[in-house]
Amino acid sequence: LLLSQLFLLKYTEKLWGKPAKELSVKVAGSRLKGLNFKTFLLESLQQKDKKVAHLDGSFYYPKYGIGTIFQKMGKFCGEDAIFLDKRITKLVHENFQFKHLEYNHSEQIDVSSIVSSLPLGLFIKLLEPRPPKKILEIINSIKFRNLILIALFLDKDSVNNNGSMYFPSEKFPFTRIYEPKNRSSFMAPKGKTSLIVEIPCQSSDAIWSQDSEEVTEKVKQQLIECNFFKPCEIIDAEVKKLYNAYPILEKGFEKKINPVFKYLKQFKNLTLTGRNGLFEYTHIHDHMKNARNIISQFNN
Repeated sequence: LLLSQLFLLKYTEKLWGKPAKELSVKVAGSRLKGLNFKTFLLESLQQKDKKVAHLDGSFYYPKYGIGTIFQKMGKFCGEDAIFLDKRITKLVHENFQFKHLEYNHSEQIDVSSIVSSLPLGLFIKLLEPRPPKKILEIINSIKFRNLILIALFLDKDSVNNNGSMYFPSEKFPFTRIYEPKNRSSFMAPKGKTSLIVEIPCQSSDAIWSQDSEEVTEKVKQQLIECNFFKPCEIIDAEVKKLYNAYPILEKGFEKKINPVFKYLKQFKNLTLTGRNGLFEYTHIHDHMKNARNIISQFNN
């Protein structure tokens, strides 16, 4: 119980911003598969000959980072088929059939079908005509967790050999730090490295609207105190803010949002996918598998 409180429960509450007793067990995703006290001891004692098959197993990592997968996919689809400057502002339907979508509040395009990975709440609120009041009430009660990413670029060969480092203590605003170079040596120039710091929060939290330089400075000082690097080794820093990074899966959320999915199931030319579209804590391999299945359906 003590180990659970120190490492699992505190980290979980910090990540999701809610007491553990209010969260569904599904916030663990597939991360705890096969993990019990026996397997915990085996791995803690580094019994390599008795490696446990839990978590997500081994994986390949792209030479120049995970983003290259999507760059290649975009190239395959063709730049003329991808519109990054067109914000969806309305989804027009009739008799549970989508007719066209509006983007940038001004232009329309006819559609034969829609595959959406938009956050479920946003998707519902874009519908025209609007959905029933009951559906809107449910949507207004579900929440997503935002994420602040701070990239620190260092004049240092390496910080440590860890793929990821976790921080359950409330002393730190961040929950996880990873060193991309430990996943691929090509992720930093020779003799240099970087750290990516993750800070989960809500839009209403002070840190979300706080000046990026102030947040970065606080993180820098804490990591210097942890002996990760020296002040003179910091080359640069960059901050990115991600809305709706994780759906917050509260206890009993399935029953709560079931009417929403029942309503959306009536649409004849709609497919939902992705972590936010399906309101599930899934991972990139799940999304790739879903995409293959969707493509297969269209091809058939």
